[in-house]
Amino acid sequence: MVKVKVVFYATFRDKFKVNEINLEIDGTLKGLIDALVNSLGEEVKNELYDENMNYIKRDVIMLINGRSIEYLGGADVKFNDGDKIAIFPPVAGG
Repeated sequence: MVKVKVVFYATFRDKFKVNEINLEIDGTLKGLIDALVNSLGEEVKNELYDENMNYIKRDVIMLINGRSIEYLGGADVKFNDGDKIAIFPPVAGG
């Protein structure tokens, strides 16, 4: 098990009613999502995770220690003790 800190930004802060949360997970992306659901509710999964692809939704931005999950293994990413995970909602604007 590894301990990570998850920080939510922008509208996700309001939606999930938390700025940051410390979690103990099994080191996998699925483990992270499951821990978030256990702590914050099913809405987290609905907003962040695409169950068909077993991956973060395309328009959600997830950074691990400032680096995009895309460059750290994608769906096969392995989290380490002390990682800081930043999660941003889809970018909108005109």
